[in-house]
Amino acid sequence: MFSKLQEVENRFEVLESRLADPALGNRPNEYREISKERAEIQELVETYRRYKAVVAEFDDNKTL
Repeated sequence: MFSKLQEVENRFEVLESRLADPALGNRPNEYREISKERAEIQELVETYRRYKAVVAEFDDNKTL
């Protein structure tokens, strides 16, 4: 399960990189598709990132 979530997070990062490309402004259809895909997975990625942060904090606290 977590490997799938990591794959989604990686895809999200790729999409963000593509959206940052200034040349994409000349291709409105591609921009729209990338923006839509990013929006569809954004909530999942944000939740997964919060989960990873909580797990990391928990692990840090366990060592104390």
